[in-house]
Amino acid sequence: MLLYRWSSRSSPSLPWGTLLRHGSMLRVLTASSRLAGSSKLQQVVMGLRIDGLQGHPALQEACQLFTNSSSAQKQQQKEGKQQQQGSRQAREAQSRLIQFEYKSPTLTAQLPDHTTAPLPLLQAGVLPHPVKTAKHVWHMGVNKVFMWIALAAARKNIPGYNDWGDAGLQQQFASMYTRINEAQASFTLDRIKDLVSRDMFLKLRAQAEQRRMGHWDKIVWRIENEDDLHDPRTKSLKLVEGRMVRLTKDSPFEWLRLTYCIRSKQRFAAYRVQKGQRDELVAGNPDEVIDVEDYWMFEHKTRTPVNNEKIPVEGARWRLVKRQARQ
Repeated sequence: MLLYRWSSRSSPSLPWGTLLRHGSMLRVLTASSRLAGSSKLQQVVMGLRIDGLQGHPALQEACQLFTNSSSAQKQQQKEGKQQQQGSRQAREAQSRLIQFEYKSPTLTAQLPDHTTAPLPLLQAGVLPHPVKTAKHVWHMGVNKVFMWIALAAARKNIPGYNDWGDAGLQQQFASMYTRINEAQASFTLDRIKDLVSRDMFLKLRAQAEQRRMGHWDKIVWRIENEDDLHDPRTKSLKLVEGRMVRLTKDSPFEWLRLTYCIRSKQRFAAYRVQKGQRDELVAGNPDEVIDVEDYWMFEHKTRTPVNNEKIPVEGARWRLVKRQARQ
């Protein structure tokens, strides 16, 4: 211990008052390597210097210990900053690998809060209340007007829209619905990068990472009524909202957003795969058919016609920008 080494040496010029004030504290601080280099040790050393112990061997040992520990702390802080900078650069490089030519506008319309947004008047439960009935009828009318405006702008701005028709558009959305769900179940999101917006792709990738962390190693997903999705007579796909979004008043570009209610019957099961063992079911039930009601918002970038001629937009196509599921 430092106090023992201090007392065993001949120090005729040692100020014993200083020893009584600082000896025990200095002994404890220097004996503990965990406190070496702390601000408390620095205060004690500076106090001993003021009291006239500049040349004492014990003080020199304490000063050397403080200097070495301070250098070690600075080196650790420097290495920590370098590691943080390296990890940040790695994340930035990984994010740059995902490049999207298409970017959705920052404005996002809200998804409907009920099944068919708005509900028919007889199903809304507002008839006994005149004020609620009037508000509901008003919302129904406003929603219809916005939907007609959006569809009229789509027929006017999007090349080939008149060739598709409403039935062809429904066929396209039904195929997108199946492809996106299959890619998400098989962890092959790169195949659908052109079918979703950038924000939606990042959400799907984050959800896939959460599933891996939850040991969802294998997912079995199957839709039972795929033919009904492609048949307009079944009304499995129903348009519930339509909007045209323009970022600025003078911008020639507009974004057509159509929200569809998609009703389907599905099977879902997630398994944990272990070597040499049977797959463990962690979520879902492969023998159960569940009724799923999804609200998917599709978006298409358009441009205002010039001299009544439709102008195609490079890279423009229907993409999924938002979705919401109810079972």
